[in-house]
Parts: sequence; C-alpha cells; structure tokens
Amino acid sequence: MVALLSWPMPTQPSVRPGGLGLALSDGGAKALAQLGVLRVLEREAIPIGYLAGSSTGALIAAVFATSRDVR
Repeated sequence: MVALLSWPMPTQPSVRPGGLGLALSDGGAKALAQLGVLRVLEREAIPIGYLAGSSTGALIAAVFATSRDVR
C-alpha cells in the first residue's frame, strides 16, 4: 500500500485521441434512441472514435462506422 501511495501521479489525465467511445445495446426501441443520440453527436460535431454494440446496437454501429450517416 505504501508503494502505491508514493507512486508519481500524472498532473493531467491522459486522453486517447480519436473521440468519444460508445457502447450500443440491443432492442428495437433502444435502437431508435441510439439513432437519436448519434444524430445529436453528429450535429454537434462531437467525434466518435470507438463503437461497440450487441444485436441491434452492433448493426447500428456497423452501419454508422461504414457510412457516417444516421439519416
């Protein structure tokens, strides 16, 4: 425990380049909400660097990653 407390801490948090990471879940109704979130992020020019998803969320993530269009 003492060794962990004496370890030098970074002065600023490290941020990976590439943008926001999103995990999209499954379900039909949730898919509509996820499309809305992607539209808002696109409209506000917030970069999305990482996408993951299960079931319907994986489908949405794949389509968005290939076309970058949520319309």
